[in-house]
Amino acid sequence: MNTLKYKKLSLLLLVAASFVTVEAKKNPVLSYRDDVAGVTAQLTGSISNGTSLNINNSLLNGAPEGARGDRVDAAYASKTGIDVTANVKHDSGIEAQASARAKMSWGSATNLSTSSSSIKYGEALIGSHSHTLEPRVLYVREAWVKCDLGKLLNGAVGDHDFTVGMFPFSVGRGIAFGDNFASNVASLGFFSDSSVDQYAPGVKWSGDFFEKELHYDLYWSVAKNSSAKLKETAEQIYDRYIVNGAYVPNTQFARGFGSVEMTTAGTVKWTPINNKAEHKKAQFEPYAVYTHSNEQKVDFTADAQSRLGTFGVAGEFEYGCVEFGFDTAVNRGSQDVFAWDRNSVTTKTDPATGALIQVYSHIYNENTLTNKTIYAGDTATYRPTVILSEALNGQQIGATGKYNATNRFRDAYKNKFKGWMFVVDGSVFVYKRDLKVSAAAGIASGDKNPNTEKTGVERDYKGFISQQESYSGKRVKSSFAMAGSLVRPRPLEFGDRFVPGIEGFTNIIFTGAGFTFEPKHWSKEFSINPNILTFWQDEASKKYGSTEDASNRLGTELNVNSWIKLDEALKLKASGAVFLPGKHYTDIKGTAISKEVADMVKSAEGGVTEVLPTLSDSTAFAMSVGLEYSF
Repeated sequence: MNTLKYKKLSLLLLVAASFVTVEAKKNPVLSYRDDVAGVTAQLTGSISNGTSLNINNSLLNGAPEGARGDRVDAAYASKTGIDVTANVKHDSGIEAQASARAKMSWGSATNLSTSSSSIKYGEALIGSHSHTLEPRVLYVREAWVKCDLGKLLNGAVGDHDFTVGMFPFSVGRGIAFGDNFASNVASLGFFSDSSVDQYAPGVKWSGDFFEKELHYDLYWSVAKNSSAKLKETAEQIYDRYIVNGAYVPNTQFARGFGSVEMTTAGTVKWTPINNKAEHKKAQFEPYAVYTHSNEQKVDFTADAQSRLGTFGVAGEFEYGCVEFGFDTAVNRGSQDVFAWDRNSVTTKTDPATGALIQVYSHIYNENTLTNKTIYAGDTATYRPTVILSEALNGQQIGATGKYNATNRFRDAYKNKFKGWMFVVDGSVFVYKRDLKVSAAAGIASGDKNPNTEKTGVERDYKGFISQQESYSGKRVKSSFAMAGSLVRPRPLEFGDRFVPGIEGFTNIIFTGAGFTFEPKHWSKEFSINPNILTFWQDEASKKYGSTEDASNRLGTELNVNSWIKLDEALKLKASGAVFLPGKHYTDIKGTAISKEVADMVKSAEGGVTEVLPTLSDSTAFAMSVGLEYSF
């Protein structure tokens, strides 16, 4: 048996052996009730063990091989996840809940990492680093307290409640604004019911009117706070900020107080019809979301700010054997990109000595802009004293004999948000309520990146911006092309996000169908759900190495999701998916999947060129099998 065949057989045996035996119990919910104290407590949770195998999943590239002939664009992982939730209710109207989670990937001793921090070499920023943690860390996923004001105040204020802490909240279908505050979907695989690792901290005021026909939610949360300590408020981040054609004084380089990204949202659910016995329902949900972020990154930390408003309406309807729903929203607001000096201190290798030396990133020794100027210990030496603007790009700096790069200075401009989205789906029960046939369609507008592909003082951005979104379909599920268990395999635009937390539901058109067979009266409960979806882009991107538009045809996805209850508490889950790339991927074949990968592709140094895998058009496959024990 050759080495390659032996390795493949070993992998299959490892996959087959990657499960643990779990002893199930009937109705294993732990609960406690004290009638005297009026307290009810309950402990629930789950333990998941599973294995996944992905082929051509990240780059759609089946060609690259390692030194020993191994495939590069492939991944295998066995994973264990533990979730525990404690809930306590008091008859007076107070409820509290806390959830903890631990996730482990087999064979990865340090698969959890801290957030990255910048690395400086002298005055040069040369990258970032993070530290890894043992995966057996148990962390808080959810923790909140809810006060039923109606009960606490003996009905004086009606049916209203107040919630504070870390809890799930979304509007509509969670596309415009979802609850995916922090996640790492690869850690548990797509056999898990929930990939959200942590909910955002916030407060919510809710209530009902007209016998619960009208429900409202008012929500406020903090996604990022850079004003929590002196180290943050005093950080010198504005040394290249330009106001009215001049640098700000060196006494004003600090970030200052008030850099907090906040979201405010409101939603109203009107349910004029809700007859569960006859399967009749009509519900409308208008909503509005406003996010203020005064510290964003286009080229550098805090060189932009934005105010994003999203306004939408969703609906769900049911009449007998037919059900359907929709969600639509528009973006309004803008991103202010500040005037900035892009010059900084960076490093390069001295070709004569091989030593790492510090140089200016946007200053050259000659008008041909060939050799970067060596950092002399005083950046202010090369700060022009004339009015600063893009007119100085490529020009000599005073009489120094040094020259600005052609893109050193950036004038201020504004990006106006004008994106929109619409999704709709429906289902029909064709055999009792055991077999359901569904169809879906949707579009999220796309656009060119205004920071790199548009000019002018005011620039429109027509691509839809979603926040904390992980939408993978409601009645027709997607595994590949929409945000789900697997990352959508499409190249990322250069430049950072407009609003931190933006996910992938943008610049996409889709339609699909599927069915779900889930009999209600069989001896063993089970479900099987095959789906087929096909995708296009809304805004065309360019062919690789060309100014021509690439095809908008992204491809077709086929997937099957299934589960069976082996016992009351033990569930076996299995999923499989295939993505057939369209002509779009053939047209952009060779593109780096992201800016980070592109930055890593180095030119020849010392006679050696580093070549990394790029995007291609190979068929992608994914499969996952797992056991989930609930208590």
